[in-house]
Amino acid sequence: MDLIFLACYKPRTLFIRGNKINLEIGQLAVSQKELASRWQWSNKKVIAYLDFLVDDEKITIKKYTAVINIISITNYKKYQITTPQTTPQTTPQTTPQTTPQTTPQTTPPRIQDNTLNTSKEDNNNIKKYSPKGEYKEIADMWHSICTSLPKVRMITDARRAKIKTRLSEFGDDPMATLRTIFEKIQASDFCKGDNDRHWQADFDWVFENDTNWVKVVEGKYDNTKPPKVPIPPGVKLGVGEYITPDGRRTYGIGRANVPLDAPPRGYDDLIWDSGSQRWVPYV
Repeated sequence: MDLIFLACYKPRTLFIRGNKINLEIGQLAVSQKELASRWQWSNKKVIAYLDFLVDDEKITIKKYTAVINIISITNYKKYQITTPQTTPQTTPQTTPQTTPQTTPQTTPPRIQDNTLNTSKEDNNNIKKYSPKGEYKEIADMWHSICTSLPKVRMITDARRAKIKTRLSEFGDDPMATLRTIFEKIQASDFCKGDNDRHWQADFDWVFENDTNWVKVVEGKYDNTKPPKVPIPPGVKLGVGEYITPDGRRTYGIGRANVPLDAPPRGYDDLIWDSGSQRWVPYV
């Protein structure tokens, strides 16, 4: 509705930043930054909303300068209220007119259609353009479930963009899917740092691309390592090493068989070479 109010209801000429702009009925000249300030939205949200109106054939946009756009309201006249004309008075007036004359209307007529309403109440119905509440809910969900992992300090524009993209991939109930992802991450020893590199999953990793969350849902990071058992006497374990229930000395996902009398593994990038019977750098 605000765009319709801003549009010219009669042809007019404007001078904006030294540019002479001739506007026809139903047009307005405005920058995205001005709309963002007027509506108290981010620039990205304004762009998304304008794109939505263009796709819905409610408006057309013509770039006039690098900053200024000329927006034309489609079928602008149908949004106006037309006042029926009264029949001219033919009977001579015999008494003085005492009713003061009204001031001619100088503001645009009231709008009948609210299709382009940009008020906060109506925009709550356009979920894809106003998910601010969801962002906070998602961060709170991460904090309440993934208690072993780094906290979220702020939601930046870059994070919002990635979260929005991932939510569109999560199906009919994205928040329920996201809760499942967070719960599986919290339950995963690997995601909490029990791996060769002591890597931990964090909030950004979940939303970084379209593959990380899929791996979590499909169980790639589910716990498969058997529980650790006591270290036999005389055995010295190194970084990431452990003893399996069947008495094997290993590390990582447990495929390697390290002799019990082998020297300790010195750091993460070493692997056991069964041929040379020693620790060698991973290449």
